[in-house]
Amino acid sequence: MKQISQLLSQLRSRNGLIAIAVLLAVLNIGRLAIGRYDDIMTGIQTKRALLDQYRTTTGNLDKLKNKLKELENRQRQFDARLFTGNSAGEITSVMQIKLQDILHQAGLSPESLRPSYRSIQDKNKIYGEVLVKIRLTGRLDNIVKFLALVYKSNYFLKIDNFTFKAFRNDQLKVFIAIKGFYRLAKPKAGGRNMRAKR
Repeated sequence: MKQISQLLSQLRSRNGLIAIAVLLAVLNIGRLAIGRYDDIMTGIQTKRALLDQYRTTTGNLDKLKNKLKELENRQRQFDARLFTGNSAGEITSVMQIKLQDILHQAGLSPESLRPSYRSIQDKNKIYGEVLVKIRLTGRLDNIVKFLALVYKSNYFLKIDNFTFKAFRNDQLKVFIAIKGFYRLAKPKAGGRNMRAKR
């Protein structure tokens, strides 16, 4: 009890009031420091979250760039297997020559070779197809060789229809429709176009 009374008497003195004022100032400074520390930590956490989001986004961007390169490579490979030229008529002629060459390599000569195509109406569309109907007579081994050469061709060729019937002793009469796919050439700067690829 004496201690409390001594403390109270000291507090009444000038030194006691200064001590209380200093103590209150220290506590207030401590409270402000803790508040400032909390603000700094909140800012750091926000920046850390933004940094993580940025890393995720840039990681996705790198993945997208790699995917784009892969898709561009696939498109180049795909386009390399298409007939190309300035018009569907020009491409049809090139495809017809290519099929005649394959027929010649197989030891066959066609009785008729009729190409047909639909011209592209949409100016933005650059891909299309050509259908070539072939009627020929030949031996089974030559026809099989022709089909193998069509299959091994560097171009996308699709056998759309294939019928055959016996004709003479070892001869077959064959009707075949082959679809070829093409890409119209883009005009080069200066107005010149690429020539048809054979």
